[in-house]
Amino acid sequence: MWKLLRLNSGLRVFRILGVDVCVHWSWLLALPLCVPFRNQIAQTTPWIVADATALFVLVLLHEFGHALACKSVGGTARRIVLWPLGGLAFVTPPQRPWAVSWCMAAGPLVNLAIVPLTLAAFYLGQSFEVSHDLMAFIEFVVIVNLLLLAFNLLPFYPLDGGQILRGLLWLAFGRVPSLLVASAIGLFVGVVVLVLAAAFWNFWLFVTALFGAMQACTGMLQAWRLRRILSGPRRPGFVCPNCRREPPVGDHWRCEKCAHRLDAFVDRFACPKCADPNRTIPCIDCGMKAPPEEWPALPPLPPVPVFMGAAAQIKGRE
Repeated sequence: MWKLLRLNSGLRVFRILGVDVCVHWSWLLALPLCVPFRNQIAQTTPWIVADATALFVLVLLHEFGHALACKSVGGTARRIVLWPLGGLAFVTPPQRPWAVSWCMAAGPLVNLAIVPLTLAAFYLGQSFEVSHDLMAFIEFVVIVNLLLLAFNLLPFYPLDGGQILRGLLWLAFGRVPSLLVASAIGLFVGVVVLVLAAAFWNFWLFVTALFGAMQACTGMLQAWRLRRILSGPRRPGFVCPNCRREPPVGDHWRCEKCAHRLDAFVDRFACPKCADPNRTIPCIDCGMKAPPEEWPALPPLPPVPVFMGAAAQIKGRE
């Protein structure tokens, strides 16, 4: 039962540009949402299906914006899952403020690019006096695209606007404080919207606010966990080829194949569960990925005391 409710699972529809597109079973609940937009129009099945398809495509283009932007900065994007409240792109951008901000901003930028196209179609439809149903379909596409753009730009976590805000705060306050502040803002806004949704008996707004508040809580927990990891002990003998920091001790990495948690430097750069080799290892501090052979061992310190002692002996003989 729990597997059916998990948002990272769903029926795989197709794969394009290295990204699996899946549809969660609960996405079928979004179909009734298309009906209220068809105001004073015969709600025939073909046009309702057309509305649902347009909703599917708009959300999918938005999520592919995240996925392709993440890949462009060296991150990974494997899966997009569509569900009633929109879509989820499971992306892992490099943990750098500009990379995270670009990855999150790319989704709304796709909707922004669609705005002039939909408005042009709307004005052309009015000029050529197309059928009433077709005009309603164009209006639906215009409204839904604008709603997706405005909703995702709201500056609270975990929406795209909150993620962009986190990237900007990251530049000023650092990685962990920015996540804590963005998550706290998201939790506050989520609770306020929950109260308003309950007061006005708005079911979908209540579900959306509940999901946002839960994700904000998850973000706060991740921030506290990340703070504990970064302030914990370090493993000597290896350094990140980018930031030259030693990796933290513990199972803080995941297998790229089975997602099993592991310590990449203890398990000989291979997953102990499925034996799949770790082709790249991300740095916990800076987020940069590098093959195992590029994680050089720390060079030994020069024997300074011995050298100084030998020099003193030579000087004494003279």
